[in-house]
Amino acid sequence: MKNRSSSNVTFIDVSHWEGNIDWNAVKASGIPAAYAKATEGVNYIDPTFTKNVQAARNANVLIGAYHFARPEQNDAISEAKYFVSILQNNQTDLMPVLDLESPTDPSNSNLTGNTISNWARSFINYVKQATGKDVMLYTGVWYINEFGISGLSDIPLWIAKYSSTPPADAGGWTTWTAWQYTDSGQISGVGNCDVSAAVSLEALKGNGASGGGNVSPPNNATPVYGVAIINGDNVNLRSGPSLQSSVIRQLNRGETYEVWGEQDGWLCLGTNQWVYNDPSYIQYKHYVATITGDNVNLRDAPSLNGNVIRQLH
Repeated sequence: MKNRSSSNVTFIDVSHWEGNIDWNAVKASGIPAAYAKATEGVNYIDPTFTKNVQAARNANVLIGAYHFARPEQNDAISEAKYFVSILQNNQTDLMPVLDLESPTDPSNSNLTGNTISNWARSFINYVKQATGKDVMLYTGVWYINEFGISGLSDIPLWIAKYSSTPPADAGGWTTWTAWQYTDSGQISGVGNCDVSAAVSLEALKGNGASGGGNVSPPNNATPVYGVAIINGDNVNLRSGPSLQSSVIRQLNRGETYEVWGEQDGWLCLGTNQWVYNDPSYIQYKHYVATITGDNVNLRDAPSLNGNVIRQLH
């Protein structure tokens, strides 16, 4: 992979381990952006996350969120849903990140490279569809090589390698969006912390990185929601619900996608992302909620504080 250059942007990443951070001092030191740990697994939120997001934005430091993955403990969709639920209440500026560095020892794990790769793809697809943002993958060359991670090289990479020598090509990646080159940088306002180089601030923002919110199905799509499991190899994902639409990329066996709409036999997996619902290579599971009580409140938010839209019967 390439080396760092003078055109790169320096940024940091933090969690509760850094304690209280003076974000104004961070900004004054020339750091324009940072990532803060948001969540881990399915029930842990970093206790400093909300404070770091608010304080960083108040200091005009662009801030992003990362999720520490536990594929050895939980399924990808459960972790992705938890991460998204926390993001919904915390406005960020940079594309979300999946931190993939656990488990650490392949010999003590029943997870294969293919299993972890599919797990990561499912997580990233869900977050991308739910937020409308690109998602970046953080991992190390050691992790990619130890577990044999592959099939993810279309995803923006934040690679960890603590050295002045650039990372070697790995897992199909030949370049990086960001390179974490030290875990012992000295930054005013925070002290010792991880420091990375990014291609640019725009690269860290990714496509659709400003704002948030759910991706809505296109017009004319019937709002049928569920999960599509890919049971074939090299399944074409197209830009529209037609065989004449251009192929965006190919989906891999074992990957799981949220379905946001259905139209003319095609499944919508996100904005301008369609796959044909052929049962020979797609297993489509509808989400169906059966109302068994009377006057069940339908709200406009996932909270008892949400406004009641109407009652279901």
